[in-house]
Amino acid sequence: MSNVLHDESAVLRQERVQAWGRLLAVVLFVATLFVLSPEPDQIRASRLAAVTVLMSVLWLTQAIPIAATSLIPLALFPLLGIATAEATSKAYINRNVFLFLGGFVIALGIEKWGLHRRLALSIVCLIGSSPRRIVLGFMLATAFLSMWISNTASTLLMLPIGLALLSSLRETGQEAEIETSADSPPRAAAEPARQEATDQPAAPTADLPEDTTPEPLVRLGIALMLGIAWSASLGGMTTLVGTPTNVAFAEIWDRTFVNPPHAPGGSPAASSPGAAAGSGAAAGRGQSETEVGLRAPELSAGTWMTGFVPIGAVLLLCAWGVLVWRLLPLPGARRFGRRFFRERLKALGPPRGTEILMATVFAVTAVLWVTRRAVRVGSVTFMPGWSDLLREPLAAHGVAVSGIHDSTIAMLMAVLMFFIPAGRDRRGQRQFLMDWKTAERLPWGILLLIGGGFALASAFSSTGLSSWIGTEFAAVVAGWPLWMLVGGTCLLLTFLTELTSNVATVSTLLPVLASVSVRLEIDPRLIMFPAAIATSCAFMLPIATPPNAIVFGSGRVPMGAMVRTGLVLNLVCVFVLTAATFGLLVPHFGINTRSMPAWADPPAAAAQKTPQLPATDSSIPVKAP
Repeated sequence: MSNVLHDESAVLRQERVQAWGRLLAVVLFVATLFVLSPEPDQIRASRLAAVTVLMSVLWLTQAIPIAATSLIPLALFPLLGIATAEATSKAYINRNVFLFLGGFVIALGIEKWGLHRRLALSIVCLIGSSPRRIVLGFMLATAFLSMWISNTASTLLMLPIGLALLSSLRETGQEAEIETSADSPPRAAAEPARQEATDQPAAPTADLPEDTTPEPLVRLGIALMLGIAWSASLGGMTTLVGTPTNVAFAEIWDRTFVNPPHAPGGSPAASSPGAAAGSGAAAGRGQSETEVGLRAPELSAGTWMTGFVPIGAVLLLCAWGVLVWRLLPLPGARRFGRRFFRERLKALGPPRGTEILMATVFAVTAVLWVTRRAVRVGSVTFMPGWSDLLREPLAAHGVAVSGIHDSTIAMLMAVLMFFIPAGRDRRGQRQFLMDWKTAERLPWGILLLIGGGFALASAFSSTGLSSWIGTEFAAVVAGWPLWMLVGGTCLLLTFLTELTSNVATVSTLLPVLASVSVRLEIDPRLIMFPAAIATSCAFMLPIATPPNAIVFGSGRVPMGAMVRTGLVLNLVCVFVLTAATFGLLVPHFGINTRSMPAWADPPAAAAQKTPQLPATDSSIPVKAP
């Protein structure tokens, strides 16, 4: 009776939160529209800010279904003049959305034929059944994959295995409790009947009713799902090609400092009329004249990895700690051990033909994703990418390799599943690896959520709202101590990318930070490097990153749990990145924290330099008006 009353109270409390959420969202939306009175050329940005407030409150309170909130840009962007209906609609149907769709189809196929259960039991046999070890094992595997393939692809590969593991743990936990209560021999009551070696679809197990799931397993499900998403983001940041944000940053760095447009031939200062003034300013800072005109250091994959793999490892351990500190022993834990799960794996029998076919599709997809581009460390190429090897043969037939994307692979393999025979069912009808009845179980709501996030991110860039935020931030931080500047930059970008595209944030704000560093006469790497990494540290909202959206779509992670734990990790990341900047990146990249290098000295500003403050003063020098 008490449980029923508790459930009714929780429902009423949730309804009140949703009602207040709807009211608050509308009030803040209207208030933002009328309070912000920007210049005429900033009207679109102010209206976008109002829509962002509206959607954020609705998402956080779940006042209306999350997928419905994601449709708001389609209605309000054209009505408020933020973007055209055509431009907004394109955000919902793009190659990344189809990457998710194809990955979800493959995941449904893995579940349909029972391969997920075999994979899950095999993993537990390998890493053990301790909740903390399970989460750590999945996070390490996902992070390693994400170093070489897209964060989205690595999440899609690990998600069905994680869901299958949770289902298996629930089933075996119930069996173990039955054994314990009956005090029976281990295999007498617990071993499931041997599955018939027929090519029939396995019963779905990922959507078990949550009201009968033990609390320890619910907590493990949240930790495991978030661990997969977070480790995908953290693994991607450790390599130059691991995530598009790093690639975008490398391009901005090269265009701004290594080969800037004002320096033909690659010498930023030497070939410009202001070189002499720059030389005098450099000498005033104690630098030799030979430094002036040098190129900025190029970013190679090797130097990036040696600098950021340690940071990624520390952040991964921090994320693991945030996730597992409240985990409880699983039900029936006394009986859990490798032998216990080996018996369950043995009970499944030998792999069926359909399992082998599905495993082949899964493996081929993974290999094509991993090997699409060359794997390089520094100047050494360990493995050429098949897109590079096929570039000339395909070009001869009018096919551009640049037009091939990970979504191409995902959709190719998803469509092939509808062609691959999988025997006959009990009624004698022909089966295939995938049928449309199964495909209809696709999480269409999460695809709308992803599209809504893309629409919002695109508008942040097109209206100039991201750039405006960066400019205002630059005006605020003048005169801050270095550590506060780095920490403030990381804090701003970490929470800004909860609502904006990571790549869009890098593309719009990193050039602003480059000019800020020059105006403040500090090494641009001091704030640009941690800022680039901070854009990958968004863990609070489903729309923050594709991995977040994917695991949220599993139904295992409540919005409140994602926001609370994500907030903690966001703050931890800000602290770690700030400390690592001065403790690791400064010595690793040879960054001088007391002066600006000659290659960053723009000729136009060289004559306006102010004297450097004494070494005892840790604040950033502010330019004279």
